[in-house]
Amino acid sequence: MFGFGIAKLFQTHQTLLYQCLHFGEFTLGLAQESADEDQIEFLETNLARITKLRDVSLRKNGLLDKEDGYFLEALREKCKEVFYKTELSRQQSFDDTFIPDEKIILRI
Repeated sequence: MFGFGIAKLFQTHQTLLYQCLHFGEFTLGLAQESADEDQIEFLETNLARITKLRDVSLRKNGLLDKEDGYFLEALREKCKEVFYKTELSRQQSFDDTFIPDEKIILRI
């Protein structure tokens, strides 16, 4: 189906999509609990964009263009930064919390 480089890119993009989507949902829940309207609006906007990127990637065999890939990488770094300010980070790492197993990536 894919060459090795494209398969690795596919895996990277799908992992980024998964992590950003699930972390966004996690932080949206926290923002809703604290009634932080600015944070809620920011997260809802990013979740909508991530969902749109996921849908686009499904139409393109799981791949994203470079700009979308860079957006997800930057968003993931921001997600990690926010995660490490939470209590949950004392129990486990970001990657352990938001890394999908191989079966999930293949279904995304």
